[in-house]
Amino acid sequence: LGEQVYSMNINIVDALLSVILVWLLIPQMGIEGYLITIYFSELFNTVLSITHLLSISRPPVRLFKWVYKPLLCIIGATCIARVLLHVTDLSIQSHALSIVLHCLITIALYILLLLLTGSLEREDLEWFGTLFRKEAPCGDASDGY
Repeated sequence: LGEQVYSMNINIVDALLSVILVWLLIPQMGIEGYLITIYFSELFNTVLSITHLLSISRPPVRLFKWVYKPLLCIIGATCIARVLLHVTDLSIQSHALSIVLHCLITIALYILLLLLTGSLEREDLEWFGTLFRKEAPCGDASDGY
């Protein structure tokens, strides 16, 4: 889109904001200040970048389908996973294994909720499937080389 300079400017401002927040927050809050800095600077960069991209490309924006439904689906999936793990009371000794199980259940529920709400359509699934297909090597065996 020819917007490299704009993207560079956003990244420079983002880096400057990160340095200022690290300088201000880490001495007072420690690692929590660093996490706030990362969260805020990434959110800042994302909002500015997406806003500019939408203003340049002018696609038809479907906020309900692209933002609200997926947001509700991930909130629902997370809550349902927590309830399922609490109700089943799986006694997993390893905290890391418990986190992995929670993530896997949440991902599965999220995909299921996306399908049920119509946020994930056939073309999305087909695109996702192409990511795992092997491409034919350059040059076919039948071309004699």
